[in-house]
Amino acid sequence: MKARKKEVFSKVKAIKDAARVNIGMPKSTRAIPDAKTKAEMRGGKHKKPMEVEEDQG
Repeated sequence: MKARKKEVFSKVKAIKDAARVNIGMPKSTRAIPDAKTKAEMRGGKHKKPMEVEEDQG
């Protein structure tokens, strides 16, 4: 079996771990159900086709 590779020390991970101990875990977030996507806000890529009115007569 191969020996396990040692993890490289990460300052960011150490700081975040210390903050979680002192402050606590951040609240989990929820996505807003009726939020529009970026594409919907821009109007989409394609134009909607024109509606054709037919005469009934």
